[in-house]
Amino acid sequence: MTHSRPHRPWTWRHLACLTPVLIVLALTQPAGAGAQAARAPQRTATWPRRVLLTNDDGIESPALRAVARALAAAGIETYVAAPDRNRSGTGSLMRSLQTDSVLVEATDLGPGIRAWAVDGFPADCVLFALRGPMAGSPPDLVVSGPNEGGNVAEAWFISGTIGAARTAAFFGVPAVAISGANVRDSLSVTTIARWLVHFVRSEPVRRLRPPQYLNVNVPIDPRTVRGPTVTTRARLLHVEARRDTSLSGQGSRERWLLRGSFNVAAAPQGTDAFAFGHDSISIQPLRVGEQDSAMAAWLSAHLDLVPRWPIADTAKQGGQTR
Repeated sequence: MTHSRPHRPWTWRHLACLTPVLIVLALTQPAGAGAQAARAPQRTATWPRRVLLTNDDGIESPALRAVARALAAAGIETYVAAPDRNRSGTGSLMRSLQTDSVLVEATDLGPGIRAWAVDGFPADCVLFALRGPMAGSPPDLVVSGPNEGGNVAEAWFISGTIGAARTAAFFGVPAVAISGANVRDSLSVTTIARWLVHFVRSEPVRRLRPPQYLNVNVPIDPRTVRGPTVTTRARLLHVEARRDTSLSGQGSRERWLLRGSFNVAAAPQGTDAFAFGHDSISIQPLRVGEQDSAMAAWLSAHLDLVPRWPIADTAKQGGQTR
């Protein structure tokens, strides 16, 4: 029998990737000419046939390895490209596009699994796999996670787990980001791995088309999980900035301290944070791109309100007319 624990205490471990430092979203435009989409996977009775698995906790994560083995045991072609160390909180950062290279090492995760440890961020892992060893046979689906702890509210902005799924969708492959694993609890790891195999084969996931992706959060304790619910994103992050006076007298440089806090109790019903804290599986449908169609329509009709280019030097014109 399941029960609700509405006042379960939340810690930074539950929101492991919600750091006080906000990392700017790297991919803000929908896939287009600059992001050539992989060929759309064909939805068949055996879909997905091929899955790419990644995460931001690193390739040593017990949860990632359990899912890889569960997918392979289910007859799904399983590829893994995951960071060689913990890369939480890196959003959609891609170091490989700055350095023009990435270091990878083939890793043995068991029969039926091709795996690489990548010296980069989760988004680098996805880009390497899609444009490298899987370029000729792209995956039907990218699964990012399971993340240790939840990824709700503002984690959408900075989570490497979600960033990897967003990167996949941007480059033309539907994706699922999944969070909530407790890697110190073998029951949590095996339960989420077993459920995820069935979830990736379910109709909601089969219906995904890029640039769509899902952010899924499973409550930490598998013994109390209720059913799934569709959610919206909670807004919980409050950041305070305070000048560090210990650097006084050191010239013009200043240090400012940024502290993030979360008022979890204020999460409205229907949001991801509320569901995660009340033993429900939160499923949040997302898509890459931040185009505001309403503002675009208004702006197109009022382009005359945008200043002309270049701006005339009125002072100089005035001198010529005198």
